Amino acid sequence: MESVSELAKKDPPPLEDDRSTKKAKFRVEGDDEDNPPMVSFKDKLMETHGTMEEDLMGKEDDLVFDLEDVVIETEGHLPSISLSQKVHAQLVKPWRTAVVIKLLGRTIGYKVLCNRLESLWSGSQGFTVIDLGNDFFLVKFKTEDDAQYALTQGPWSILGHYLTVQQWSPRFDCSTETIDSVVAWIRLPGMPLHYYHKRILRMLGQVIGKVIKIDYNTESACRGKFARIAVELDLAKPLCSQFLLDGKLQKVEYENLPLICYECGKYGHLSITCPERINNEEDSHGVVNVQAESTISPRAAPPPKTDRSGNPKFGPWMMVSRKGKVKSYKEREIIKESSQNQNGRFDGGSRFSPLANEDMMERGAKSTEETHVLDLPIKGPASKI
Repeated sequence: MESVSELAKKDPPPLEDDRSTKKAKFRVEGDDEDNPPMVSFKDKLMETHGTMEEDLMGKEDDLVFDLEDVVIETEGHLPSISLSQKVHAQLVKPWRTAVVIKLLGRTIGYKVLCNRLESLWSGSQGFTVIDLGNDFFLVKFKTEDDAQYALTQGPWSILGHYLTVQQWSPRFDCSTETIDSVVAWIRLPGMPLHYYHKRILRMLGQVIGKVIKIDYNTESACRGKFARIAVELDLAKPLCSQFLLDGKLQKVEYENLPLICYECGKYGHLSITCPERINNEEDSHGVVNVQAESTISPRAAPPPKTDRSGNPKFGPWMMVSRKGKVKSYKEREIIKESSQNQNGRFDGGSRFSPLANEDMMERGAKSTEETHVLDLPIKGPASKI
């Protein structure tokens, strides 16, 4: 008879249903679709690189042309190659979902731009960013709907600057291309509430530029502080800073346009570097110097420069002031402690430390006075030695 402890150590016998006479056979990886082979990180990376390369460069079978569609000439001063319209049409077709972007008034790195675009166009099905040079970037979307969304649903802004978006074309040249227009948000601060109507706001926006859209909250007067309209601005012309609305002066504010000249009203430079102001000053100095040569002697000092005031039509009200970031509770506590320390309250030591500091300052002042007294010359009869 086996003891109870020995029976407890042994496993119970299997039931009839659990018994199986079949031998287990492990399938080799890759034998069928249910058991695919393991893919290494290198192979997956090469596959991703190959897919991206095909999306950008195309496949060999995508381009179909005849020998007469390509003309190569080696004679002459320079060799040349010419492609027919049939080849050009096939080359342009894959890039119909591409747009060209540039950050207005600021340079930005490639990785930073990609991260910002991923959050800005997070609803897209994916895109590829290519650095073209001269601060221009090409964004190729996977679908035409995403490209149209980027073209029409602006204005877009990154880091407080407008992101210009335009359709790519074969004639685009980043070395000579310039940004002549931009879609920007404008504000009409202090406008009476009864003007908040869709047709009236559109007419007011037409005074400044081509109206693209109206802020929905503005149209319904939910904000109650200013009207907000997106218009297309011609950067080669002065910006409209104010206009008369039923005889009352209405000022215009521009969002995310930090470089506005208050002298000529154009975007892209400040008043101190305004070309028109510099030219006017050179012309005025030239007239003054010609008159001075006949009336002033050579040794006389040149006439002082006249201080020109800015154009009253333009001013700082044109730029929307950016509000500071709301500080967290911890940041506010740090600032509070810093101000308390500067005021002489609990700086981590004794509360009498400010008095001790004043005492040290008084002692230093007395020692300085004694030093000055000793340095004074002795008046009266000299002492005998």
